[in-house]
Amino acid sequence: MELLFVIAGIAGLLVSVAGISLGGYLATNRQMRWPGLLFVLLWVPVGVAAAGLLAADPVMAVVGGVCFAVAAVAYGMDYREKKSGRVRRSPKEERPEEDAVADGDTGEVVREEQGPGS
Repeated sequence: MELLFVIAGIAGLLVSVAGISLGGYLATNRQMRWPGLLFVLLWVPVGVAAAGLLAADPVMAVVGGVCFAVAAVAYGMDYREKKSGRVRRSPKEERPEEDAVADGDTGEVVREEQGPGS
């Protein structure tokens, strides 16, 4: 039975190192930085759980597994949010509304009033 834990622990460590490496590679790309970091954070608890299996420490293995489950839910929620098209923006990234028009004389932004029918 102990040999089974050792094999599972070594396999878990190899998978977690591969996942962390892939996430680190993804994080080097500017467009994939956030998903890459989330991917790394997803696989770190797998390494903890695998180390718990290797050390025959059931508490460490369970805590690593629970943390992996929480990280997987967070990763899935972020993926779902990106897929639905909703984009979170910080206040610095807000853009002027499309109905804003620059005044030709002063260069100030003038907002056009829209009636209830438009």
